[in-house]
Order: sequence, then C-alpha cells, then structure tokens
Amino acid sequence: KYKIDEKLSSKKYFLFASAFLTEKKGASFAIRSFAKSKLAGKGYHLIMLGHCSAEYMQFLKEVIDSYAIQDSIEFLGFKSNVEDFYSNASGYLMTSECEAMGRVTVDAMFFGCPIIARNAGGTANIISDGYNGLLFSTEDECAVLMNRVVSDETDISSIIINAQNEAIEKFSVEKYGN
Repeated sequence: KYKIDEKLSSKKYFLFASAFLTEKKGASFAIRSFAKSKLAGKGYHLIMLGHCSAEYMQFLKEVIDSYAIQDSIEFLGFKSNVEDFYSNASGYLMTSECEAMGRVTVDAMFFGCPIIARNAGGTANIISDGYNGLLFSTEDECAVLMNRVVSDETDISSIIINAQNEAIEKFSVEKYGN
C-alpha cells in the first residue's frame, strides 16, 4: 500500500526532504498537514525523502492509516540528487520546529520550488512571508497554504523568482563561501 518507487506524480506533489525523517524534523507534522489539506482527493501526493528508522516508519504509517491516505504518500528513501524533486514539486514543506539554517530550504529556493515553512527557528530568518515563501504556525495553516499554492489565490511565480534571486544573492557557493 505504501508507494516506494521512483515515479514522480506528474508535478502534483508536495515534497518533504531531510537526511533523516524524524519527529524533530516534522515528518509526521507534514503528513498530518497534507492530510488536512484534502489535496489527496485531488490527486496530489506527498513525497518523503530521507532515511527513516523502522520504528519511526511504523509510527508514520500509523499516522497515514489514521487519515486513510496510504495511496498518496511516497517514501523514496535518501536521495543525493534532489534537483528534479524540487524543480517539479508543487511546494516544499519545511516543518521542522527548530531548524538553524536549513540547507533544504535554500535548495528549494535555488530550484524554484515554492516554500511552505514553519514560522520558527532559522527558517523564519530566511523566509519572508509572501515574498520568498509562505509561513505557518499550525498544521491547519500549513494545509491552507498548500491549497493556496495550487490555486490561483497566490502569485506563486513572484514568490519563486524572489526566492531564487535571494538564494543566488545570499547562498550561492561563491557568496556563502565568503
């Protein structure tokens, strides 16, 4: 029932990526928010990238089962080349409560993936709500923002351009190295 394959879902997916899927990184938060968005009913998927312990995977599957969205969640394990995932996603979910400087957030910015991020930690210092991403505090707010990203309600093109420009300006290898 749980998809573990390489097929991307025709650009109708949200992405959660972390080296390790953990509670501190907000993996279950992302799943619950996706479920609350009701976008699974519109053919959207949530792709989860990262290593996951067997115990935590069992917990995540229980969360998924409780929302009956088994066919809409894909666990693809750790990937070293993630450009295509970011470039084709409807949005990137940064749900960590205490991210210092999330490199995955900057990667999403570089690759033109709209960022839906928790208004906390270092992420709140990188993302300016409505300018280069969208910020939330609760699962319900995250779900609302996912729906906004896939509707014409928000000018996502401007947000993506602003994010890419800021990533290049502040976080390119040359700039960040200095």
